[in-house]
Amino acid sequence: MTTIVYDLKSKRVACDGRVTQGDEIITDEAEKRLELDNIEFFFAGDVGSFKEVAEAFVKQTHKIRKGVDAQALAWDGLDLFDLSADKGVLSWHPVVARKGAIGGGAPYASVALDSGSTPKQAVLAAIKKHTGTGGKVRCYRLRLR
Repeated sequence: MTTIVYDLKSKRVACDGRVTQGDEIITDEAEKRLELDNIEFFFAGDVGSFKEVAEAFVKQTHKIRKGVDAQALAWDGLDLFDLSADKGVLSWHPVVARKGAIGGGAPYASVALDSGSTPKQAVLAAIKKHTGTGGKVRCYRLRLR
């Protein structure tokens, strides 16, 4: 899967570049950020469904193709949303925690965040413990409207 870490106070997001298929590492260089209609998305899960999930969120529709398994964060310039796709339904809710993590390595990254790590440091901590997290770590600054 992947690990995506956010800190709303510093307006920073970090994510790894690993894509896996089963037990096989496909790449460690994947870009997990997508921008659509001035909304920034950060994805964990099925890379082939990123655009579909983003388009559904932009259109504010909950129905998506069955079989899509993805989790994402969406930043609209004011608020951060946690998106989850499962069984043909896309759901989302505003993020209320000041900082946190999603994806397979989230438990490890959350411990690092609680210990004072930056989002990048938290992803690096997850890389040490979670086999689905790895590769290039990209860091982003969320843009305000």
